[in-house]
Parts: sequence; C-alpha cells; structure tokens
Amino acid sequence: MPTNKQFRAELVPDRNFHICNRTNNGALLFKSDENRRYFMSQSEKYLSHLLDLYSWCLLPNHFHFQAKMKSEEYVREQLLRIPYKDRTITQKGFLIGERNFDELAVRAFTNLFICYSTATGNQHRRKGNLFYREFKRTLIEDDQQFRNTMVYIHTNPVKHGIADEFSNYEWSSWSEFVNRKFSNIPREEVYEIFGNKQAFIAAHFAHQDYLLEKRLYEL
Repeated sequence: MPTNKQFRAELVPDRNFHICNRTNNGALLFKSDENRRYFMSQSEKYLSHLLDLYSWCLLPNHFHFQAKMKSEEYVREQLLRIPYKDRTITQKGFLIGERNFDELAVRAFTNLFICYSTATGNQHRRKGNLFYREFKRTLIEDDQQFRNTMVYIHTNPVKHGIADEFSNYEWSSWSEFVNRKFSNIPREEVYEIFGNKQAFIAAHFAHQDYLLEKRLYEL
C-alpha cells in the first residue's frame, strides 16, 4: 500500500521534518544493541551531510527522526569534497542540476535502508525486504508542531507499552538532552523553542502522564 500523500512531504533545504519508517509485517528492526549502534552509525554516514538530527528514537519495528535539512549550499560543498569516482549517480546529477534536493535526500535514506537491511539480513539469515517500501516524511511547519513532534518521539516507548518511563528508555535522544555528555544535537536551540530547559522537561513528563492515564482508561 503506498504511503499517504500527507506523509510524503518534499524534503527541501533549511526545513524541519519528522521522518520515520517501519518494517514489513511487524518484523523486528533491531535484534540486538549491536544492530541499533550499527543503524545509528550508518545514519551518520549516509545522512550527516544532508541534515542535522534534533531527536530520534529506535523502537522494535520502526524508528523516528526529527531533523532539519541543511542548506543547499552546504550540501553542494560537502558533495564536491567527494572524489568524482566515488559520487553516486544521484549526487552527480544533483551537482549538475539534473536532480533536485528531494531526490538527493530520498536516495540517501534509501541507501541507508538498503545498507542496513543487507548487513543485518546476512547476519540473521533473513531474506526479502526488511523496510516498508516508502518511508514517511512530514514537514514541521511551526514551533508548536516542533515541540509536539519531539515530545511524541521521546515518549513513543510509553505509547507502545515498551517502557513505563520514557526517561529510562536507552535508545532515544533523551539522554543527550539531560546528560552533559557531548552531543551534536543543538540542545540550547531546542530549549529555547520550548521556552527553557525546565519547560522542555515538563512537557515530556506531562505527555507521559497523559499516555499512562490513557492506558489505564483503556484497560
């Protein structure tokens, strides 16, 4: 079944997006922490020249990224640093104006999915497509949607019943905000969009309380 048009926003420079993908038929996306670390390392390899990651979460059969696409000028500069023989067909087409930014970004995500699927398929002796055919991407149009998206992503483990405390879930960007370790995520910019760090934290726990109350009501 093709992805609904509202989840197929054109990936354009300097804009924020909610990007996610899931596996076919509920198959496990990650069977080990090694798989999770590999997925994030390959995401850095295939996507870092295209976007800045603001939040992320890895779930058993899907993932969520909240990201801002970089400027077209920056991306061109990064691609020109790649030796011509090592550039992909899409990268070459983009640099001469035959491919647009969206085509370049979609191809990069596709290459990430192929790389991960192939590596883990060989490891776990799996055949066939791992990922759903077309990944979802939604344009984030204002600060309210930005806040809602980030809270949704970080509390997703609670929504799916994987964790009772989102803050204890290891495989999300939450720890990069609350621990003072190095992170490429622009924390101060995010805090400002929420108002301050305290408001950022409060918004997350308020939504978790809502999810837990909803779960009790549905029992």
